[in-house]
Amino acid sequence: MLNRLDGYNVTAAELDNFLAGLTVPAFDVEVIKKENIYEVYCNSTLLYFSELEIYVDEERRRLEDNWLIEQAQIHFADKKIVPAIQPEPLPELTDMELLRETHDLILELNINSEYIASLIELGL
Repeated sequence: MLNRLDGYNVTAAELDNFLAGLTVPAFDVEVIKKENIYEVYCNSTLLYFSELEIYVDEERRRLEDNWLIEQAQIHFADKKIVPAIQPEPLPELTDMELLRETHDLILELNINSEYIASLIELGL
């Protein structure tokens, strides 16, 4: 189960110790076949439909495992490994490209200024 906590700085012993103290809730799984579709219910709530055959014991085990993983993720949230965000690399521009970019920005600024001035003149 430790492989399902990938991205957390948790040892197998820590996980086993935590899981030993948990009581898994009852998952009353029911699978109803209607024509070629399986309806999967848990505690009288429809979870999903499937065209593949679903086995009650396997589904119950999957729900229990997912619940345990969710509880472990909540418990070990402070041990989650968050990768450092790398800054975006700056584009390498030639002098001419940098001058062109600067010129385009100045033109855009002037156009925006003229547009705002005309809006003010019109009282908008």
